Amino acid sequence: MRLLPRRMSAALVLALALGSSLPTAQVASAESATNCVSRLNGARKAAGLPQVANSGVLSLAAQRHANYRAHTDAAGQSDSSAHFETAGRTYYTGVKPWDRTKAAGLRDGSWARQGENVVTGYGSSLALNGVAAWLDAPYHRFPVLDANMRSIGCAASNGSASGTRAAEVLEMVWPWSATRQQLTAWPLPNHTGVATSFDRATEAPSPFRMSPTHVIGPVVSLQASGWANVRLTSAPTLKRGTTAVALWYSTPAGDTSLPRNAVMLAAKSPLAAHTTYTVTVKGQLQTRAGAPWTAFTRTWSFTTR
Repeated sequence: MRLLPRRMSAALVLALALGSSLPTAQVASAESATNCVSRLNGARKAAGLPQVANSGVLSLAAQRHANYRAHTDAAGQSDSSAHFETAGRTYYTGVKPWDRTKAAGLRDGSWARQGENVVTGYGSSLALNGVAAWLDAPYHRFPVLDANMRSIGCAASNGSASGTRAAEVLEMVWPWSATRQQLTAWPLPNHTGVATSFDRATEAPSPFRMSPTHVIGPVVSLQASGWANVRLTSAPTLKRGTTAVALWYSTPAGDTSLPRNAVMLAAKSPLAAHTTYTVTVKGQLQTRAGAPWTAFTRTWSFTTR
């Protein structure tokens, strides 16, 4: 995932995170663009978030980069990240995400922020399901569930790009009038069928880098769309009944890859199957730097599959 701020000159400094990939053992080809938009809007609807519009311009940029990514990966060529392209290669349309969306027709000044999610894998016969992958991966989840994101373009690599590698790309833009404030928890309150674990090595950058193991519990997050900053006033808790679960947690103060308005936590070990867990997060929200802090407490439960 890559978020680009209003001033392009500061983009590299302020970018929140870099690319995403699936384990190389997973066989995949990307879901269709129509399914991508439908599934993303389905997740947003379940979370009580506004639906996003499908943009032909952003879809074109996504298609071009998905084809570039699949073809380049199949050729064994490398880039500095999954979001960058190298001039002169097949399917090249721009070094950086905003270069490619501009080449596709996105007008300067028409967006306040821009983001890109990428997922890649081997093969072309099964579903890559980028939306599910991005929701599982916390850094990529945050833009997808941002209440103020309004337009997207999603596309999968096609067979002419590569028969051995697949890629799916999601381009996102935020309007200047991004004023909706909303706390969004994931997994959703009362969500069932939640995975018992997450392999943090499948996301770049890898979350919870303090963990000595790759496989941890599912990553739980709380983001405050429309607020500038969030901070915790006590350590979050994850409980099975009345029993506390040992966990890792991250805040913007200690994790530069996190948005300033989000926190996340994960059990240090996989969770038990078919079990209900309760999360409690206590903290404060700030509309802008220097503004008063507003206290909040959010408690919700989810059940594993």
